[in-house]
Amino acid sequence: IVREVKNTDKVYGKNTRELTVNLHGSLQHSGMKVGQFLSIKGTLDGDTLVGYFSPVTRPEDEGVIGILCRTDLKGGPIVNLLQDIRPGDDLLVKAMGGLKLDITNDGIFWQGR
Repeated sequence: IVREVKNTDKVYGKNTRELTVNLHGSLQHSGMKVGQFLSIKGTLDGDTLVGYFSPVTRPEDEGVIGILCRTDLKGGPIVNLLQDIRPGDDLLVKAMGGLKLDITNDGIFWQGR
């Protein structure tokens, strides 16, 4: 369920929006790190739309996961859904994997594609 929708044009640049979505439990963590991504799936006017985004919330944030998305045509077909979404709306959010970056004193190491 969508918790919050913020227009972020002044913070991150023109045609951007931040969505915050509730996780299933208020004490759950996404655990998603830099380089990993998730899919968002929703329905608008009978069409199922899917988009892929990197989270902007920290892996240890409790109960929510946030994404930053474009709201112009460069954001793809899901832009219509993202422009129409309001708090309380349902979306299907699924972790998709991606790169796993480990940052240590010895450097940055990655796994995955």
